Amino acid sequence: MTQLDKPVASFRKRIVSATKWTFGGYALSQVIRLLSGVITSRLLEPEVFGLMSLVVVVMMGIGLLADLGLVQSVIRSNHTYNEDYMNTIWTLQVIKGFLIWLLSILFSIGLYLLLINNMMPVNTAYSNLLLPILIPTLTFSLVISGFEPTWTMLAAKRMEQALLTKIELASQLGSIFVTIAWAYYHRTIWAIIFGWLTGVIVKSFLTYYFRPKPYNKWHLDKKFTVEILHFGKWILLSTLIGFYAVNGDRIMLGGLIDERQLGFYSIAYMFYNLMTVVYEKFTNGVVYSALSEAYHTSHAKLKSTYYKFRLYSDAAILFIAGRFFSAGHLIIDIIYDDRYTSAGPILEMLAIGLVALRFKMSDQCFTVINKPFMMTISTAVRALFLMVALPLAYKYGGLNAAIWAIVLTNFASIPFVLYFKNKTDLLDIKKELIVLPIFFVGAAMGYIVVELFRIAQAFFN
Repeated sequence: MTQLDKPVASFRKRIVSATKWTFGGYALSQVIRLLSGVITSRLLEPEVFGLMSLVVVVMMGIGLLADLGLVQSVIRSNHTYNEDYMNTIWTLQVIKGFLIWLLSILFSIGLYLLLINNMMPVNTAYSNLLLPILIPTLTFSLVISGFEPTWTMLAAKRMEQALLTKIELASQLGSIFVTIAWAYYHRTIWAIIFGWLTGVIVKSFLTYYFRPKPYNKWHLDKKFTVEILHFGKWILLSTLIGFYAVNGDRIMLGGLIDERQLGFYSIAYMFYNLMTVVYEKFTNGVVYSALSEAYHTSHAKLKSTYYKFRLYSDAAILFIAGRFFSAGHLIIDIIYDDRYTSAGPILEMLAIGLVALRFKMSDQCFTVINKPFMMTISTAVRALFLMVALPLAYKYGGLNAAIWAIVLTNFASIPFVLYFKNKTDLLDIKKELIVLPIFFVGAAMGYIVVELFRIAQAFFN
């Protein structure tokens, strides 16, 4: 029996198991990441984190130019039992990795020419001559990961997260070990770069080692290629726009502020992004598969399943958003040294944007019912708002005003999301509003913790 035809557990059991491994694995991952962050923040300067965040954003942007929606294609497809289909997916994935690397080299050459001819804004993160070297070096990780076997996509479709989570944690440990060891002896950005590459190598090795039969091989089936690319064009358009909506803040800030200020923003954004990443892992790895299976039963089943997920995820998001809003500065002060204090107020502002994160699950519904253009339109609204609002806010109000513009960007598309949900009979206003008070509960608890910490400090001092 192969990976393609083995029996699967019941729908409910797979959701419970996948949710447990997704959240449990992520919680452990963030504990490891937090400890690593504490150590590396004492070995490296804030400028390093600012520059690294810019390199990662550029790499992601270039990578999305070749995004084909391969994982989404596998999850929604009925051809996953067909070896020709899965081998076509794998072949396109390999091609994609090399294509992204080539694009990153061309981008870096162009950036280098702009820099040596003094055509980039001075005293900003983009003026650093290391950028044209760092970008293609880090992007080579996508060539390596391109050879990962497709069984991981099938595992995601079946909501079998256990082994995937273990592999992610093992690769993270490898990455962190190299980062800390390198930073201890050579306190430069290369510690993070080579730590990242190590993590990718470890993950690729483990996915290859645990691969079941049949093994992937080079094959391009014309019919399947056309089908994948046809579906992928909507995913590509949506992710390109979505990338700018999500990452455009650092892209534009990199041309407005220096690496140190960008470093403070990146530290704050890292905590803000903790919730975003786990939410995306949950929706992409569990919710999308569950909604897809529910939709095959009935539209009513899709709607009820969607709001069951929303009830619990909304509660978690709003509670954490409230805690970050009232206690963000305390979190930064406890974890980092005095060099990073400026990141605290930024985190408290960004926390407001988490309230809008709960509407992102609608994207999964729009994709499941084969209306991805709805997701594309709502994402485009956010991207356009950010493009206009951020530079204007910075011009007239400085960095703080720019951050508030970033926060408001998260809410810009909500009217469109609600309209599309109503049009497709996926809207329940009562369930949208009922959990909102949890934000204030989280904020109140955060405020209490801050006051208790202040009283304790005064007592012991």
